Amino acid sequence: MVTGSFTSFFMLGAWGCVYAYTPENYPTAIRGMGAAYPSGFSRIGSFSGPYLCASMFGDWNVSLEGIMWVFGGLLMVISGIVLVFGYEPRGKDVELYEDGDSTEKSLAFEAVQTPK
Repeated sequence: MVTGSFTSFFMLGAWGCVYAYTPENYPTAIRGMGAAYPSGFSRIGSFSGPYLCASMFGDWNVSLEGIMWVFGGLLMVISGIVLVFGYEPRGKDVELYEDGDSTEKSLAFEAVQTPK
């Protein structure tokens, strides 16, 4: 119970970082879309996690402690990947793509004319 409470506390606390970190990695023109994809994948995890826990506990005979270690280990691995490969845009122009083209040039939108 205590371990689950700590896990819940720190997982919910991490959402503030996720919603602050994710959008700043995308140019302004696609920032909403760039922030929506991780949010969508988190929804997939939020409804598949309980089913996975039930399968691990019931079908695979994994103890509750083992389930906590599996999910905690997975969280640590993903955190390590972000720590090593994460991008810090501080002081950089996120409006430029890798090839130097600006967002406005790459994402040229034209107004659609409606028939009269």
